Amino acid sequence: MISIRRQFFAPSVLFLLMLGTVPAERPLAAADLALRLSDAEARPGGQVALVLRTYAARPIKQGQICFIACLNQAHQGGALPFDSLEDAVVFSEFDDALTLTTFESDGQTQTAILEFNSATGRVNWADGPMASVFLTLAADTPPGATIELVLDPANTFLIDDAGQPVPLRLRDGILTVLPAAAPLSLTADGDELLPGDVALLAVETSEIFPLSSAELAFRYDPEIATGPPQVTHEDRYGTATLDLDLSTPGLILASLVSADGSLNEIPGQLVSILLPTSPTIPLGTLSPVSLDPALTTLRDLQGQPVPLTLFEDVVTFGELTPLFSDGFESGTLSAWSSQTP
Repeated sequence: MISIRRQFFAPSVLFLLMLGTVPAERPLAAADLALRLSDAEARPGGQVALVLRTYAARPIKQGQICFIACLNQAHQGGALPFDSLEDAVVFSEFDDALTLTTFESDGQTQTAILEFNSATGRVNWADGPMASVFLTLAADTPPGATIELVLDPANTFLIDDAGQPVPLRLRDGILTVLPAAAPLSLTADGDELLPGDVALLAVETSEIFPLSSAELAFRYDPEIATGPPQVTHEDRYGTATLDLDLSTPGLILASLVSADGSLNEIPGQLVSILLPTSPTIPLGTLSPVSLDPALTTLRDLQGQPVPLTLFEDVVTFGELTPLFSDGFESGTLSAWSSQTP
């Protein structure tokens, strides 16, 4: 079963990962490193992956990431969102990152801290997923609940390979609780850019669900492009071989095969797409991107098709919002928070 929906973000928030006092917004300096907590989905009693990613390569030697979860008082009699912290991984080029996690709950708040150290200082040697923390969602968390995921800037820091503190820009995410039998979400992710820039597109998941293979059919308007797309798969999201068919303008056919079944053990980008765009596209143009349901299939570890809900998006050509100074997409008070050591 495949259903198709346009991307949206639920405005309600049931639980809040408390941030404390948010520093005033400021322009993004060239040395700042953006650290984003990706949106996630999970089912009651299931495992949640909180994936941290960056948008620039900057080798990191050590660091600490802190989350604090607090029961929203509007949900009277409800439970805290997480039962336990199960595991964590920090990616290093030479697989030498040592991690230490702590998780505490006092009945009103929960604190999760990830500390790490890399002897070679090669964490974040390439942009993309830097780390993931795995927690178990409480079984009594109601489907439809949304949990705001906020990094704590007062207790989050990174040290680069030269031993210097890294100025950070932290971005929050949203965890959506799904019904137990809900299909897996798969998104054609668009972009916002100026005409002539390279569009950063992707096919993304937001929930842990190991896959043996994926057949993806990504459609875009070929009139916006000035050349062929560059399509890649990042093995930090799970080991897989990638085969491509770009013979039809406006259609990317990507086939992923994961021999060890690790694909999507870390949810995120199954494929990333760089698409050069025309400088003559009028400002205000909205160009749709989507996944073709007739040609898109994910298969579980038994080789069976996975029920999917497909989400569409757009490529927006217009004046850009100042980088990392916009409000959070859900319309809540959260935004990019600045932190300078």
